[in-house]
Amino acid sequence: MMNSNNKGISLLYPEFPSDYKTASETAMHDLGVDALSVKVTDDVKEQQMIMRVLGKMTSSSEVASYRQDIFDDVLNLPSMRDKLLELLNRIDYFRDYGTWRKSAEEKPGLWDLLHRLEELDSYIKCIESLRECLSDSNIRSKGLNDLK
Repeated sequence: MMNSNNKGISLLYPEFPSDYKTASETAMHDLGVDALSVKVTDDVKEQQMIMRVLGKMTSSSEVASYRQDIFDDVLNLPSMRDKLLELLNRIDYFRDYGTWRKSAEEKPGLWDLLHRLEELDSYIKCIESLRECLSDSNIRSKGLNDLK
């Protein structure tokens, strides 16, 4: 999922020139970001990600507008949002529990090869479904259209 310049696409950090500042742990605590992240999710990894995103701030109105447009699409297109969540959870599952996580010392057999090929087929279908999901004509944001 690369843009025409072969650079990665980020829905949080667009390529606009902007200066990001990282808030201190004290400032994050004073703002209640730690308490907020716990209210949003029970998953510790997700809490840390929320804190990282909210702790990296910019005064760029372009970045704020870019993010707001993406948020509007996600908020106003519930069927797309539900499908994206399902697909991203499937991709996480491949990453966390896929056969490529085996140690290099294990000798793969024919069963491993067949299972790996099946896994790759499922991953490809998942990515194709992701593109199809992002092909909704009601998507207005630059970020989601670039991702598509």
